[in-house]
Amino acid sequence: MTTIKDIAKYAHVSIGTVSNYLTKAKPVSQQKALQIEHAIQSLHYIPNHAAQILKSQKSPDIGVILPTFYDQYYVDIFYGIQSYFSSSRFVNIYLTNNNPETEQAHLNLLLAKKAAGIIIASCQPDNYTYFHSHFDTTDIPIIEIDRKIKGSKNDYISFDNKTSLRNLTLQLLRKGYCHIFLLTGPSTYTSESSAIRGYLDAFEEYGKIPKETYIHSHCFNKESAFKASLFLLSKYPVDAIIATSETLALGICESLELLQNTAQNIMVFSLGQNTWNKHTKNHLFHSTERSAVTLGAKAAGLLDTRFSSPQKGRTCMILQDSNTFSIPEQKISLGPKTQSIHVLMVENQLSRQIRNLISVFENQSGIHVDLHTVSHKHMFQEILEHHTRYDVFTFNISWLHTLIQHNILAELTFLINNEIDPSIYLKDSIHYFGEYHHKVYGIPFMYSPQILYYRKDLFEDPSLCEKYKIRYHLSLRPPRTWKEFHYIAEFFTKKLNPDSPTLYGTIIPAAYNECLAPEFYTRLGFYHASIWNEKNFVNFTEKNLLKAYCDFIDDLKLNTEKFQNTNYIEAAKEFMEGNTAMIITYPSYAIDMIDIGKSTISNKIGYASIPGKYSTMYGQSLGITSHSKKKEASCKFIGWLCGKSMGEYITLLSGQSMISEILEDDYILTLYPWLQLFPDNFRYSKPMITPHNHRTNIHRGHIDTIICKYIYKVLSGELTPETAAVYTEKELQNHFENHGFPQ
Repeated sequence: MTTIKDIAKYAHVSIGTVSNYLTKAKPVSQQKALQIEHAIQSLHYIPNHAAQILKSQKSPDIGVILPTFYDQYYVDIFYGIQSYFSSSRFVNIYLTNNNPETEQAHLNLLLAKKAAGIIIASCQPDNYTYFHSHFDTTDIPIIEIDRKIKGSKNDYISFDNKTSLRNLTLQLLRKGYCHIFLLTGPSTYTSESSAIRGYLDAFEEYGKIPKETYIHSHCFNKESAFKASLFLLSKYPVDAIIATSETLALGICESLELLQNTAQNIMVFSLGQNTWNKHTKNHLFHSTERSAVTLGAKAAGLLDTRFSSPQKGRTCMILQDSNTFSIPEQKISLGPKTQSIHVLMVENQLSRQIRNLISVFENQSGIHVDLHTVSHKHMFQEILEHHTRYDVFTFNISWLHTLIQHNILAELTFLINNEIDPSIYLKDSIHYFGEYHHKVYGIPFMYSPQILYYRKDLFEDPSLCEKYKIRYHLSLRPPRTWKEFHYIAEFFTKKLNPDSPTLYGTIIPAAYNECLAPEFYTRLGFYHASIWNEKNFVNFTEKNLLKAYCDFIDDLKLNTEKFQNTNYIEAAKEFMEGNTAMIITYPSYAIDMIDIGKSTISNKIGYASIPGKYSTMYGQSLGITSHSKKKEASCKFIGWLCGKSMGEYITLLSGQSMISEILEDDYILTLYPWLQLFPDNFRYSKPMITPHNHRTNIHRGHIDTIICKYIYKVLSGELTPETAAVYTEKELQNHFENHGFPQ
């Protein structure tokens, strides 16, 4: 059997260092931690916790006591706790089914085991005698969730149920709902009493007194809610029922289903948690969006703090909900479709998925959608030459000024706040994605920042880390500068480093100009360089710009031999097959990378912002052609596709979004963790706006063509980078001159 002595020998560290790493008794350097972890995995070491307990007379384990796993809320809380302690402690789950005797049995077991700590949502918070007699004299820290234990001095964490119920109830009252019932769990639970208080506050603020029969407190199970709601529906007029948990809401929905002929339009609202799959529920059932995963992680963090600061005063942490509720309109039968609109999109995986979802819009609106697609390479030309064929189209934000100059885009300022709520997007999205001279011509559809994806297993390999440090005198990490990026690309290129486990350090797609040019532009911010200045004078040989240009070409030379025939999809495939150590690409191309059925490295991928964070902003907007005779129907389509409800599905399908709330959704972040980088990336990026005035403008595509033409000449050996920069500058200056921008 492997011992810590074997681990120490394999990792080239002392036995004491291994012990400190395993027990967390003392901090261990990142490099030594990586070496030890690599040794543990290589030798298949399993810690002997029984021996640790005998030695310390205390278990290192955490006990988590929750009511049930039938409610997704508690599943998410446990996931947050477990994720927090995943690499440091074992987490044992105990379910009580809200039975005090079962809970006491679990607590007694943890007390006997001398558990390191306890996180609990107690079903007996009023039982002061038990908790005082059993735990006040121990040093086991306890974190209370949602239900404060009477008289305890433990830390407490919960959501702000009071504010959530107040806001929801007030909104229902303002919408004209009169008979609003509240079903809660036992009112002795802090979470439930807070909810009742918020509900009553809303009525008071609205100037109305609720009837005593409106509030019902029961056991926390579906059966109780089912029986209670059957009683209410048979005895009182009901407009809406609010439940304080999804378990209660499920019981209510069961009764509504049973009485569907007499309870067709009764709305059910629940204090729920973040989830994208809202349509799997009854369309009359809606829940708030709370991050129970975050609550669990913060509870774990509080407990972790107690391990190092046991004497610190009691912490009471109240987390805010999103507090945004959408009171849906009643669905009506629309009859046959009376209108048809033509929509143009880029041919890709997302547009194919949208084609499958269009029937949802058609059924809701009665408007037929005829979706056309063309390749990204030909999209701009299709819009220029054939825009009169379409009512709605997607366009790159860099095309905005050109399309307005050609009178192709209709003004959409009126759409803001009527069909589109601009506040749902990242700050200034409307400004960057569709605004021109204080008028709106495009609605944000897709934000596509470039993200660095890298082989986490290689970057954390102790042997590779050591070799890299010897060679470059730097730690191997996701690159923060373009110089670091070049070093890493060089280190993992086999023809330059025979010990490299990959053929290439990186891959840069260059199949056509629209692939290659953005790879260059995204570096300019880091180098404080610009192709033209504020007076629209081109200076491609300026010192900083020339440095960025030469460094970029050096990176291209580390590329796969076939990179000039490689597009985004093929580049992602090379990374998925393990041929390259890192790649900078757009999130929509990364979805397959994390698909275990398509990628050999799906569980080995890390992600980070591109070096320096500064990047060119890329994305797509939706616009309406100025010649469309169906602008009202087109506006409805854009409002549907760019709104929050569809935005969740679009994000699920594409791995990208610009709706702020979605970028904080725990479920979505579990699938696509790089989304947490989006707000920061958006803050540091700006779109590449080409010179324009009221008479003319320069199209970005023409600039791409000129720059890429000379890059290819450098790579073929025809020109040096310095000479190519001179030629590029001269041709760009001529192009600017010919379009009314003197040089």
